[in-house]
Amino acid sequence: MILFLQRFLLLWGALLQMAWGQSIYRVKTGDSLSVIAHRAGISVESLKAANGMTSNVVWEGVDLIIPAREAVQPRPVPAPAPEVKKASVSPAVPQKPRGGISDKGREILQLQVTLDRAGFSPGVIDGYDGKFTRLAKTLCTTWNPRALQANLAATRVMTMPKGWQSYVDTNLPGSGGRPDFKALTAKKRVIRYYSAGEYLAERYHCSEALLKKLNPKVDLKFPAAGTRLKVPNVEAFEIESYFSTNGEGDWTSGVGKGEAGRRVVISAHDAMLTLWDGERLIRAYPITLNEDD
Repeated sequence: MILFLQRFLLLWGALLQMAWGQSIYRVKTGDSLSVIAHRAGISVESLKAANGMTSNVVWEGVDLIIPAREAVQPRPVPAPAPEVKKASVSPAVPQKPRGGISDKGREILQLQVTLDRAGFSPGVIDGYDGKFTRLAKTLCTTWNPRALQANLAATRVMTMPKGWQSYVDTNLPGSGGRPDFKALTAKKRVIRYYSAGEYLAERYHCSEALLKKLNPKVDLKFPAAGTRLKVPNVEAFEIESYFSTNGEGDWTSGVGKGEAGRRVVISAHDAMLTLWDGERLIRAYPITLNEDD
């Protein structure tokens, strides 16, 4: 079906080019709608309208119709709104945040949890409407809109497991709580977490600051096993299922042979890793790429 649509667009674009001076452009690595529109001397809105697009996301290999410059209509300038006298009102009383998080923050947190469980990661879950949260929402709306209808709880309660201290080393090289990666890799060693907060943050895909807001009365430096904590309602990364306490990996339970027709695409330009099932996007994760000194 997608191949048919691509061929139809190519044929339709060729006819338009003959009749109206329009052309077809195939998206390349590093392209974006703003870059393509700038090269063509048109607006992003005109480019989206010519291709029936509602999102600013564009993928490599897609053919876009480039409208002729003459066909681009200038944006109408809105007439100035009539001045309206504002009624005198009492200042609103700010609502006291619950558990250190505002109502807006809880709304975003619930969205981030929903996106994370749907496989369109918003990056670090923190209760803020950032770049990757907006991108994840756009991708999920495009490829799996039903997932956004799930009425998921934003948080749940977990219990600190026994033996979690085995994966933490508060004496790792570094200062001010920041890892010294050169010192860490200078010799072969087991890489552990700096603190219980870092251990929990990776386990529940969130920031340490969010954990502190969710648990204002809990000391996150070294909580005892059995301590109950409020965390984002995501599928936990349980390190004990993949690594032993001496750093030996056991991936047999989590790694399969893959499925035919699926491929992983890593984009350094967009800092994204995506998983495709044929021509359908099923997973998307922000990534951080290491750089040489």
